[in-house]
Amino acid sequence: MEFSYNVLIVDDISDNIKVAMNILKENNYNFSFAMNGKEALEIIKTKQFDLILLDIMMPQMNGFDVCEVLKKDPKTQDIPIIFLTAKADLDSIAHGFKLGAVDYITKPFYAEELIARVTTHLELYKAKSILKQNNLDLSVKVIQSEQRFLTELEETQKEIIYLLTELMESTSDETGKHIKRVAEISKLLAMECPQ
Repeated sequence: MEFSYNVLIVDDISDNIKVAMNILKENNYNFSFAMNGKEALEIIKTKQFDLILLDIMMPQMNGFDVCEVLKKDPKTQDIPIIFLTAKADLDSIAHGFKLGAVDYITKPFYAEELIARVTTHLELYKAKSILKQNNLDLSVKVIQSEQRFLTELEETQKEIIYLLTELMESTSDETGKHIKRVAEISKLLAMECPQ
């Protein structure tokens, strides 16, 4: 089964966007693009993305700021972000990873490198999403099973009490009647006192 991935490319230079799209087009991704950080954030509000390729040096709002905004929002914090930038100093790379990026590719990049890293992170993101959904499904099943077991346990306890009452009644009529009176009074008290 082949998944269709939505990829957002954010760069203030349109030629860089075209290069990345041309390299990745063979994998049949659905592309969107933005020319600056603010535009990217607006697009992300309207569409769900599986990966973001993000430049750092852009006017209005740089890539670090965009990443920080996305990682603080519970709706977008899990989207993998790969910085795709000419900023190659160690401090920038460290800062990018500290903000939550999954990878950092410096320009000029090799086509094979971009394809391999994008493919890897998309597959990891999809696997993580499937695992998350399976965990939710499993949690629901566990809760339903616990409720079923508790109901069965309660019914079994009621049945045991009834059998014990019947047994006591067969050995002593007076004790049996006493147990039934206590049960009736307990039932009335339970109905009078809401939980």
